[in-house]
Amino acid sequence: MAMEALTAANTSFAVDFFKHLCKAQTDTNVLFSPWSISSVMATLYLGAKGHTAQEIAKVFHFNKAGGTETVYPLRHPRVYSKMEELLKNPCISLTKPSPEIHSNIHSRFQALNQEINKPTKNALLSSVNQLYGDKSVSFQRDFSESMKKYYKVEPQTVNFQETTDNARKEINAWIEQQTAGKILNLLNEGSINPLTRLILVNVLYFKGNWLNTFKKEDTIEQPFRLNKVNRYLILYETK
Repeated sequence: MAMEALTAANTSFAVDFFKHLCKAQTDTNVLFSPWSISSVMATLYLGAKGHTAQEIAKVFHFNKAGGTETVYPLRHPRVYSKMEELLKNPCISLTKPSPEIHSNIHSRFQALNQEINKPTKNALLSSVNQLYGDKSVSFQRDFSESMKKYYKVEPQTVNFQETTDNARKEINAWIEQQTAGKILNLLNEGSINPLTRLILVNVLYFKGNWLNTFKKEDTIEQPFRLNKVNRYLILYETK
């Protein structure tokens, strides 16, 4: 049931986002990975608070995946008792978030990530996240520990302000490594600048074997028409 709840939440987000993209790009094809977006945003949600956390949960339907109660991010319980003391209003009742409820969404991402990243005999599928923060950004210890526990992510510190291009190359090198050299220089020169503070990265990599492979001696390239203007070369088996 845990994975079903997360799958349902991800599907709801996928439909919402697909509709949004179709409205924004009415004359082009649309290709995106809803899981990649949800997964990497879940790492951000882990450290979000207040209105930001509520908006992330709403857009990605995390409240549906975390259980029947509202999903809360990490917060210090003393904040709630202190606010009650300051307000002194009998009409106001602030409820402390349950650690169990909070961990539901992240433990479910953890379980599903483990399933996704299990290699099989005929295919390899991996989905990994990484967080790069400028040296001026300080990550709290509980956030870093939770990132490592649930998402196997250890936030990396880089120097966006003084060595921007070196930081860009470091991120590109990590992406290249995670995709077995298939994605090179994802971040072009100028794509980040000294004002950059955080970069969230998700890499989705798939390698599989065809059930019925083409015979090399019987395979040629032929044009495939995408529309009246564009066409591409693809492989055709002649026999």
